Amino acid sequence: MSYFPELSYALLRSSTWEKNITNTVFFIGRNEKRTNVTDKARNYKVDLELPYRSVSRQHAVILFNFEVQRWEVRCLSKKNMLKVDGERFAYGDKNVWLRNKS
Repeated sequence: MSYFPELSYALLRSSTWEKNITNTVFFIGRNEKRTNVTDKARNYKVDLELPYRSVSRQHAVILFNFEVQRWEVRCLSKKNMLKVDGERFAYGDKNVWLRNKS
């Protein structure tokens, strides 16, 4: 047991879970175990795993934009869209600035 709390840049929170963002680049996706380990598409790094079929293996990335000093999210999925503050974003759309409680 640590006597110090986990240091983080931000906190992601839902009604059922919390996750600290401890890096300036943070991947969200669905981590599936596959037997074909030679397929690079199956070996994505995921910092937050969401076990839903509507979430792609590498669905989105949250990153800190140092130029404007803001957190942004980008949709990485070509199949499934990303929803932020009620608005949908697709692969290839511009990065979305995140606000508090987005």
